[in-house]
Amino acid sequence: MSYGKKYTNWRIIRQLRTYQSLGEKLISKNIFTLLFLITSCVALWIGGQFFYDLNHYFQLSKNISAKLEEWSVKENEKGIFSISVNYQFEWKGQTIHGVYDFKKPTYQNPHLANDHVEEWKEKSWTVWINPSKPTVVSLQKIFPMKGGIKLALCLAVLLYFTFLKGYVRRLNTVDLP
Repeated sequence: MSYGKKYTNWRIIRQLRTYQSLGEKLISKNIFTLLFLITSCVALWIGGQFFYDLNHYFQLSKNISAKLEEWSVKENEKGIFSISVNYQFEWKGQTIHGVYDFKKPTYQNPHLANDHVEEWKEKSWTVWINPSKPTVVSLQKIFPMKGGIKLALCLAVLLYFTFLKGYVRRLNTVDLP
């Protein structure tokens, strides 16, 4: 075997290894892009939900005392109960009626919910309304804290993938988009 032929075999092996590492880098490039796109879509969805709830929270800017009647316990899902009530309040000379379903707390049996209804009947209640649309009413003005935390976590993961991609780009000679 001559020196030239041996050198040519090593050169072919080196080229094959280079092509193999380029393929692995392309796969890692696609994985980073896929993870970034999935994380971006999830963050966009969660952000939309959070800002919708936050807008609803800030729209409920006026509170008025209300009269609550006909408390009831209803089953939302199998084994999950919540409290519902009819309300009535005065706004600019007109009486507004409606039904409000409490989002929190939920109960695992109707007897516990009925006990809670007896406590709530004795309280005086205020209704939070949107002054431009008095039909948008809530008895509970709850800040969307859980949605904000989920959005912050999604953005942190998105930033992590962005910095990780930059770190891998600096380590490799192949440029990732």
